[in-house]
Amino acid sequence: MKGRLNRRNLVIVATMLVLMAVVMIQVINRFVDAPVPLELEEEADIQEEPDTEPDKVEEVEIVPHESLLEGLSKESSFASGEGLGRLMIPKIDLGMTVIEHASAANLNRTLARMISSDMPGEEGNFVITGHRMYQYGSHFNRLDEMELGDEVFFEDENNRYRYEVESITFVAPSEIWITMGTNRDSVLTLITCTPIARATHRLVVFASLQEILPL
Repeated sequence: MKGRLNRRNLVIVATMLVLMAVVMIQVINRFVDAPVPLELEEEADIQEEPDTEPDKVEEVEIVPHESLLEGLSKESSFASGEGLGRLMIPKIDLGMTVIEHASAANLNRTLARMISSDMPGEEGNFVITGHRMYQYGSHFNRLDEMELGDEVFFEDENNRYRYEVESITFVAPSEIWITMGTNRDSVLTLITCTPIARATHRLVVFASLQEILPL
């Protein structure tokens, strides 16, 4: 009698264990197959989204010389196209005549003074501009080779003016402050287009007057 009861109890226990295992398996399968809530899917997408923000470019502020003029034409004793003197830059083997009035026609000939600027030796900004021709060494073709401290000379009938490059920058064509007067004693500004093929910007070389030598 006792042996039959023991066997019956074992069968019952085994059956219960099997049932419990089946139930646990079903529960586990439900969790595995259950859909992920929308909120969790969106959160996962946000976390897995790669960082596509471009690298930040450091902005360099260009501080112009303090302008004292309105950029208007100034009185001059020279007629348009008349020679003012000669610009010489040993660093780039340049020696060219500078004429009055930087008009399109005059600039096709040689370098020219912007009529809104000052005369050499005067307080203010003496501005010379020129094209960058495709021929190497022609006009301001090599102006991009200039460096700080390079010497620049301008000669007229009476004097030789020695300048020294103090800053070089690139600006958009609309930045006309580079042609205006300054609070400096005397500054020479050289302007040309860059790059040569597209000319989207202006290359600007600022030089300060160091001495005036009578001829």
